Amino acid sequence: MGITEDLLAIAIATDAKIDFNVFIVVVAVALPFAFLSEYIVDHPKFWQIFLPSYRDKIIQNQNKNR
Repeated sequence: MGITEDLLAIAIATDAKIDFNVFIVVVAVALPFAFLSEYIVDHPKFWQIFLPSYRDKIIQNQNKNR
């Protein structure tokens, strides 16, 4: 989906011809960001590890719900 969005943005914003080389560049740029977003940032423990204050708030909320 992200690759399609990027190709559409290129087609609308520029007068570039969408060919195989443009497609390869879009894939090369989109895939690392998709991996970063899906497997690292969206991981349940990501924010708990990098923002300890956020972790403390989650623990407090869990204790309130018990």
